Amino acid sequence: GYAVIARPLSTLLRKDEVFRFAEEQQLAFGQLQSALTKAPEFNYITQKQKQRSILTLVSM
Repeated sequence: GYAVIARPLSTLLRKDEVFRFAEEQQLAFGQLQSALTKAPEFNYITQKQKQRSILTLVSM
């Protein structure tokens, strides 16, 4: 899932972590980017509206 794929990126946000964007982080970024751009829910919306949209889900 998302947490497993994003882990290499999430570790960069830790307080004492040295920011190092290496191959592992690039791979994770590419996987997340691909998942978002190929998700049918987002693809349907952007094709119909002919513009780019960013949707987020928030749980409170």
